Amino acid sequence: MKRKLISVFALATTLTVIATGCGTKTEGSPTPAASEKAPASTTAAKKDVTLTVGASQNWVKDIDRKLAETFTKETGIKIDFQVNPDDQYMNIVKTKISTHEAPDIIYMPSGIGMDNFQPDKNFLDLSNEPWAADLKGWAKSGASINGKLYGFNTWSVDGWGVLYNTDLFAKYSLTPPKTYSEFAALCDKLLANGITPIYENGKDEWHLPLWLSGVSTVAGAGPDLTAKLNKNEAKFADQAVLETAMTQLNEMNKKGYFGKNVLSNDWDHGYEAMGTGKFAMDLVYTTYQQEVITKFPNSGADKWKMFPIPLGDNQGFATSSGGMVRVVNKESKNI
Repeated sequence: MKRKLISVFALATTLTVIATGCGTKTEGSPTPAASEKAPASTTAAKKDVTLTVGASQNWVKDIDRKLAETFTKETGIKIDFQVNPDDQYMNIVKTKISTHEAPDIIYMPSGIGMDNFQPDKNFLDLSNEPWAADLKGWAKSGASINGKLYGFNTWSVDGWGVLYNTDLFAKYSLTPPKTYSEFAALCDKLLANGITPIYENGKDEWHLPLWLSGVSTVAGAGPDLTAKLNKNEAKFADQAVLETAMTQLNEMNKKGYFGKNVLSNDWDHGYEAMGTGKFAMDLVYTTYQQEVITKFPNSGADKWKMFPIPLGDNQGFATSSGGMVRVVNKESKNI
C-alpha cells in the first residue's frame, strides 16, 4: 500500500537523521565523507537513549512500530510513540512546544499547517541533510517554509474520491454517476433497500471540508483558486461552485445519505462500516480499500472502485501533496 510503504522509508529516515545526524546514506547518493560518519562507538554509547515520537493516533501504523522495533535491535536506541486522540493532538502539540516539553520527533501537518507552529523557532532545519537532495519537488514544497526544509514528507501526492462497494452496486444495478442528480438517485435506491449510502466521519472536523475542497479546484473554480483566496484576491462568496456544493452537501445530510449518526462517526469505524457492507460508499484516498481488506479479508474490497466527488456535477479529480510530515524538535537533547 502506497501510504504504508512510504511510511517505512519515512520513519527510517527521520529516526536516522535525529540519531546520527549526517551519517545517513540513501540509495544512489554519494557516500558520506569520513568526517560525517558516526564513530564506531556511537551505538554502544547510545544504548540508554529513548527517542520520543509525538503523533495523532491514526498517523502511526503497525508498520511504523515494527520498523521502530528493528531500529532498536540494530542501534539499541528505544522509540517511545506518544500518541494522542486525533481531535486533541494539535492543541496538545502546541502546549508541549510552548512549555518546552515537546517530543524529539513530531508528526505535523504539512504546508501552511506546519507554519502555524513557528518552524524557524521550534524545528530543526533539515535542508542540508544528504537525503534532502533526493526529494521530489512536491515533497520539498510540502515540508518547507520560506525556503527551508523542516520536515520529511511521509505521504505522497494523492486525492480524495468516492470509494464504492462494487458488489452492492452490481446487486442493485447501480453505475457510477456523471451528475449530482444521478448520484442522488442511486443514494435513494440504496436507502430504499436498507443500505446507508455513505459513511461520513463527521466527528472528525477535518473530513467534511474535503467534499468542498475536492471540487473547488476542478469544477469551474480553476486550479489557482486556493492561491487567490490566500492572497485575498478572491472571495468564497463569489464561488458559485462552492455555494452549489454546500447546498447539495446539506441536502445529502437531510435526506439521510450519511445515516443517523454522522456527527458521532469517527475515522476508525469506517473500516467496519465499509467492510461489513452496511455502508456502500466512503470519501477516501486512493489506497483506502487495501486497509479495509486487511481488516476485513472477505469484504471484496480489492475489487472496489472510485468516482470523483459529484457535487456541482464535478467529474475532475483534485490531487494534493499535503498531509503529514515529521519534524525534529529544535530543543531535543538527542539531535
